[in-house]
Amino acid sequence: MPGISEYMTVYGMTNSGSTYTYAGKININTAEADVIAALLPDDSQHLASAICEYRQEKSDLKYLHDLSDNTWYKNVYGCENVEIDSNLIATSSDFFRILSVAKLREMEMTTTAIVQRIKDDKSGKWKCKILSWQSE
Repeated sequence: MPGISEYMTVYGMTNSGSTYTYAGKININTAEADVIAALLPDDSQHLASAICEYRQEKSDLKYLHDLSDNTWYKNVYGCENVEIDSNLIATSSDFFRILSVAKLREMEMTTTAIVQRIKDDKSGKWKCKILSWQSE
């Protein structure tokens, strides 16, 4: 079982004048099963894998379910009466970890990047700002 550091980040803080604030919300559309389980009541933690599977269901290469509302998890079989605190979850993210692995014969290189999605005020187009980059 991985440690908690696998799920923690310093990214996402906003400067509120003299202090920093962090919304601290978890994107239920991308969170791993262990994180989903931590959000669920103790008697419902076994449903985390079903929630993760539900959001990945496809037909003809298209996702089947609308995940735009933060209560979509209630559509998962067994979750009808489950409550996740809405102050803890979101359905979108602006910070992403990208892991890339390149292999050639016996050589392997791994690059991890942390990027922030930012909307340009003038054009309205989204762009990514690289916050961290590490190669091994």
